[in-house]
Amino acid sequence: MRLASLLCSGLAVLVLAGCERPLVDPLQRPVETVGVDLDEVLTEPTLRLGLRVQGATAVTVNGDAAAFDAALGVFSDTLTLARGINRIAVRASDASGVVATDTLVALYLPIAAGPAFALPSARTEAAAV
Repeated sequence: MRLASLLCSGLAVLVLAGCERPLVDPLQRPVETVGVDLDEVLTEPTLRLGLRVQGATAVTVNGDAAAFDAALGVFSDTLTLARGINRIAVRASDASGVVATDTLVALYLPIAAGPAFALPSARTEAAAV
């Protein structure tokens, strides 16, 4: 029984050692949003998205190339959001290939600024006991 357990463990080590690809991609870099908080509900349909990915030379947002601001080190793109949940596909690359992919989520709910109903008018007469 103990020999079978050792053989299984040894076989697992050999299989994992022979894998060509690592279990976790060491080149995957985080995509950082700049200038906008996607954790908040957005009330405007226009989203000015700023992205920073360490070492990336090109970034696409939903398949379109984002502009790079060298002074800030930020890739930027302007998106028009649809009502509800918007998924934003981000892909960053450098000379060696893709270094990061991510899917960002933006929630857009247009909300009226004023009251949704008419408020009652104030009373002008004084109450008497």
